[in-house]
Amino acid sequence: MAAWLVTVTGFLVLGGLAVVLGFEASPWVVWPPVASAVVVLVGAAMAVDYFGVARLRSRWRGFAGAHRQAWTRARALELRFYRQRKSGSPRTRSTARALLFAYAECDRLSDAREVVDYLGADTIYSGPGADAVADALRVIALAELGRGREASELLTAIERSSRRRRLPVVSYAGARLAQIEGRHRAAVERIDEALARSAIESGARRDLALLKARSLAVLGCAHDAAEVLSELAAHGARRAVEETTARAHERGEVALALAGRSALDQAAPYR
Repeated sequence: MAAWLVTVTGFLVLGGLAVVLGFEASPWVVWPPVASAVVVLVGAAMAVDYFGVARLRSRWRGFAGAHRQAWTRARALELRFYRQRKSGSPRTRSTARALLFAYAECDRLSDAREVVDYLGADTIYSGPGADAVADALRVIALAELGRGREASELLTAIERSSRRRRLPVVSYAGARLAQIEGRHRAAVERIDEALARSAIESGARRDLALLKARSLAVLGCAHDAAEVLSELAAHGARRAVEETTARAHERGEVALALAGRSALDQAAPYR
């Protein structure tokens, strides 16, 4: 809202100045330069997404799952973010948003402290929920950074809008926060509520199901977790199940690793 408020105020000031000077001099001398300035300023604002139009149109389609490419992209975006922040570039926010998403793709949200703080300062002007995808990822990052109270407050602020609460990315963030806080049954219920909706991108549905399997494994429902993973593997998400199983093994999440291995054995093999 602040961006639009600044823009409207600027238009009113320029318009008032043009009217006053138009009465003092010829309007044909004053108005063309003012109109040109308005066109240039609006064009520059649109070029850097000052009004947030691109963010409002964006939808969460799940994470790509290609961790090697995500690591490379995150490293490149890190360098760009620090450089742009130092120079005060107007593109810093869009870069920070892309970097936060890259961190999420390669499971590095615990390294996103500076990005989270930068985006948090930016929302002072726009308010939480204006960019639902970035704000939901900030909820997860804050929780993983040990700032659970801030994460809960941000999630509550986002969910004040019933429309935003139904977004898959907000459901994912709420379930992940519940997992981090040890409320795995609440996480499963939140995911089931989201999966019951039909209008969900396939990638988002996949990532919600993977998150559900993780909570089921912790709750001791290894068979149910294996069924969730087996269904994913049988419907085109075998690689995601393999990566989840491998990461579970590396982290010592034995129940999830065994459920993943069982699911891969049950699912149709590669052809």
